[in-house]
Amino acid sequence: MNHVLKGIRYETVGSLHGGSHDGELRLVGWSADQWLKRFDVDGSEIPAWRTKLLSNEPHLNPANTLAGRLQ
Repeated sequence: MNHVLKGIRYETVGSLHGGSHDGELRLVGWSADQWLKRFDVDGSEIPAWRTKLLSNEPHLNPANTLAGRLQ
């Protein structure tokens, strides 16, 4: 999903939060920009990541599906 949305994502956001009310930590500046890019991988690596992710996913069967949903 990150790869699909990357084309419309801002490169820099300045801040991911509003102002701090009680001194809590906020992602601002460079750290906010890095948070947006945390899932970025080179486009050529996408098929390998897809294979890696799908290989660990269980197949749907009656044991892991709500009753009546798998026909």
